[in-house]
Amino acid sequence: MQIAVIDNDTSLLRSLGIILKRQGHTVQCFEDPKEALAMVSASWQPDVIFVDLVMPSMSGLELLSSAAPHLGASCRKAIITGHAEQLNEADLVTAGVDALFAKPLDVRKVREFAGRAPIRHDAKCL
Repeated sequence: MQIAVIDNDTSLLRSLGIILKRQGHTVQCFEDPKEALAMVSASWQPDVIFVDLVMPSMSGLELLSSAAPHLGASCRKAIITGHAEQLNEADLVTAGVDALFAKPLDVRKVREFAGRAPIRHDAKCL
């Protein structure tokens, strides 16, 4: 599974990256949402995206909206937040968010969400 984690909290980013890699996933971590958007826009299509809601240069919802045209239909999207009070359910639906994780994260639930992402069958055997 290809997973993107975007969060300006470096300790959470590092920890979540390690947890998901130990689960057997390929993980790309980004502190800067604009860097993540550039990577997705350049044709990298993760199977799962975990994105922080509140970041300095761009919100998680803004990132998901901007990335949407470049993501595969099966990409699962999750918001990570310590600011649940700032969320509006309509915004989550519009951004296509599949899950919401409150900080501090429940690692078991994060692992379950990552493990449930659909497996792509676009690999070619040579």
